[in-house]
Amino acid sequence: MTLLACVIAAAWIGLLGPFDAAGGPPVAATVYVDDAAAAKEPQPATPMVDRLRGVIARLPRKEAAQLEHCTGRKIEQLPANAHPWCVLVCEARMSGRGSAKWAVLRDDNGEWYAQLEAPPAAKAPPAIYSLDHTKFAAMAASWDRYRGDFSPLPANVHPGEVSKVVGPCPGWWTMDKETLGARFLAGRPTGLDGAARVLSESTFLVRLPKGYKARERCGVLVWIDAGETGDLHRPLWEAADASRLIIIGAQKTGNGVVVPERFQFALDAAQTAQEHYLVDPARIYTSGISGGGKIASQMWMCFPDIFRGSLPIVGLDSYEQAPAGAGKAYLPHFAKPPAAIWKMLLPQRMAVLTGDQDFNQSEIHAFAKIYQRDHLDVKVIDIPGMAHELPAPDKFAEAVSWVDRAGAAAADLQAKAAAQLAEARASDGDARREKLMGVTRDFPWTEAAWEAADELLK
Repeated sequence: MTLLACVIAAAWIGLLGPFDAAGGPPVAATVYVDDAAAAKEPQPATPMVDRLRGVIARLPRKEAAQLEHCTGRKIEQLPANAHPWCVLVCEARMSGRGSAKWAVLRDDNGEWYAQLEAPPAAKAPPAIYSLDHTKFAAMAASWDRYRGDFSPLPANVHPGEVSKVVGPCPGWWTMDKETLGARFLAGRPTGLDGAARVLSESTFLVRLPKGYKARERCGVLVWIDAGETGDLHRPLWEAADASRLIIIGAQKTGNGVVVPERFQFALDAAQTAQEHYLVDPARIYTSGISGGGKIASQMWMCFPDIFRGSLPIVGLDSYEQAPAGAGKAYLPHFAKPPAAIWKMLLPQRMAVLTGDQDFNQSEIHAFAKIYQRDHLDVKVIDIPGMAHELPAPDKFAEAVSWVDRAGAAAADLQAKAAAQLAEARASDGDARREKLMGVTRDFPWTEAAWEAADELLK
């Protein structure tokens, strides 16, 4: 039976809400990277094998039922800049009524849409809905975001060199007034306007670590510059190569750019890296210099679901004012995050780099004490003789090594994965297959897991 052989009758089409199947909410759904993957109907497997087959999520009854809460309004047509993002195949509640296939699209402003693929005989136009951005983004936050096909890099992309990103992606969260208030002011309203950046007119730079291969799972360093050019500076490269970090950042996002735009560009950079490259979401960090360092610390504090640590350079912000001497105070620029966000921050780290010639050194130490008092894992690295400038490469590498505990843990898994692969290869038949699956489940995206997956998918 084909995927849509039992799809709802044409008479139902005008009555469907987003993600409905056979006139009602789905009892399960499978999320595919595209139409081609959805046509294959692969059997459930480990998350890594699923993703290699084009499956990015499998939603059981409870999660599938939540889709209806993402409902927006019905619209006549999609925006011209809406791009396919995934395909959901929704299973009907009534046995034998088949499936409905919904395409999910995003536009350059980060808004979501759902479009039903109607049966060929249907006379009515396909149903199209806008989706509630906040609800759908929260629900889909755990879905795999890589949209590549694991192919070798194009000939014009050279790891170790800085290049322009082709096709930047909108950030997972949109810096509208609602999000600004929720994330930076603990739910209070903001007087700032939301970000108004035009993604198609924005330029992002990226540097892949030396020796990078398309099947390598890397971390990400989102760079926020203080100047207009947004350079990915050479002193960052040594640490990025050693720790296997992709450096990415937007141009023209310096201190003269309004803050919501800088926030949005940081989120855009993180999402672009995840969609273009195989990325470990536990290893996405912010960094920046001076005013960019302040933004980097804010983004980590307010979006620990996206950024899992931070490395500000000669600039730091806080949620509470700190004494500056002589009755003065260093002023904060955001509110202390609410409990749910704070809980995410506790296992993460931030390393701040400064020096005894940096005019921000006192402010950095004063703000760092607030973080440390509140039991956040924040470390100040004081560098003798360093002014308000980039640190030496070895000092930045020291900071990265301290923050990137997840990277060190991932490196340790390679040997364990190899041992489990050797055990699997000593088996035969179904036992061998089950053990190979185990390697992809327990040690996904390691070299051993790739070898196991290659054998499984022959």
